[in-house]
Amino acid sequence: MEGGPLILRARRMASPPKNWHVDFGLEVHGQMVMIERNFHGSHPSDENYVKHKYYKDIEWALPEPIVDAYYSTFCGMKLLDNSWGSVFGRFLPRNVNNWGLWNQYLGFFRGYKKKYIPWLLEKLPETTPERPSKHGFFDFRCFLESVPDEQGIVEFLWVKSFCDDGTIYHIRGKDVENMRILADPVEAIDLYCEHVLSRKEGSFSFLPFTEAMS
Repeated sequence: MEGGPLILRARRMASPPKNWHVDFGLEVHGQMVMIERNFHGSHPSDENYVKHKYYKDIEWALPEPIVDAYYSTFCGMKLLDNSWGSVFGRFLPRNVNNWGLWNQYLGFFRGYKKKYIPWLLEKLPETTPERPSKHGFFDFRCFLESVPDEQGIVEFLWVKSFCDDGTIYHIRGKDVENMRILADPVEAIDLYCEHVLSRKEGSFSFLPFTEAMS
């Protein structure tokens, strides 16, 4: 897969002082892909890598090959929604800082929070927060929202944020009760990213790569 020139965006941060935040942009098949990084030293491939517990616990919820591919040297990718490179962007494995929260997702559908927060805790009790936060449900998070299909339906991939069993959960649209598990997450995510970045015709579905929850 060939791309255009590599674009570098560097921002000097006010805090901590004299620290730089760097992102890379690459044109691939006429679309701008932003390849994100956090501060130097916060990525496993950095020589001076410092294990920040929060990021480590979240990233290691994914299977190791997914971490190596998308979160070791960089911290996720995104297709830009605009031409100036804002924080917004979708459709690829996201920066950890932008992983969606369970309560945010449920908030899009009337009555879902009241019904499906208890449902999740019963289905996956290991997602019960040790210390509930008023800012959201952080223990079950979405790291990828697919490109909508011909019907406008999005598929969501979720992980148990602080549980390192590497299981990835799949929800199609708002069909929460038919949540499934990715049986081969590495192949599924790689094929999906290839499909999106190559701008192949038709929509990609993760359903053929899933299996029922036990």
